Amino acid sequence: MQTILVASRKGGSGKTTLAVHLATIADSPAQPALLIDADPQGSASFWYDRRVSTTPLLSAVAAGGVSQVLKDARSSNIATAIIDSPPHDAPGIGVLMRLADIAVIPTRPGPLDLAAVASTVEIARATKTPFIVLLNATPPPREGGEPSVVMEARQVLDSLGAPVLTRYVSQRAVLSHSLITGEAVNEFAPDSPAAQEIAAVWAMIRKVLKQTGVRNG
Repeated sequence: MQTILVASRKGGSGKTTLAVHLATIADSPAQPALLIDADPQGSASFWYDRRVSTTPLLSAVAAGGVSQVLKDARSSNIATAIIDSPPHDAPGIGVLMRLADIAVIPTRPGPLDLAAVASTVEIARATKTPFIVLLNATPPPREGGEPSVVMEARQVLDSLGAPVLTRYVSQRAVLSHSLITGEAVNEFAPDSPAAQEIAAVWAMIRKVLKQTGVRNG
């Protein structure tokens, strides 16, 4: 089983939206996924309550209970577990980091958001958890290439020595619209640029996992 933690100590990074979409796109009858809502705000659970489909599975639990949930998931042949973490609980994030095969750290490309990334990166390094930073809620790509704010954000993250996914997720209204209906964008608008971006990000995360190796298998 692969365990992916979506973590950010800063609120408003798009952490829950990302976790929900990754869990949905990872799920299939042959490779079931589990979404673990360890954020006390319960936003992932709010989305799940509006969902018609019963998959991916969802478990809402405090950070301290995630270890047992993962143990049960392994015995139930879950292929992928996606954990939505509490944003302001550094000790709780540390506990979850130790349980994860990889931590995905989303950040908006703004200066305040980038300044806050370092604290989450420090937890990953302290727990020796493989991690990758994802630029999230960026301006959409242009014909000439990446928006300047995305390129500048990459430079800042490079200065921190933080690995960054080459693909990013743009700010698009359809992402929010899909959540309102209890869906993910790959279900709500499967041919949309937003769905293509999420699929590309998921493919890259899977590639990084293969390169890193699964610690908790």
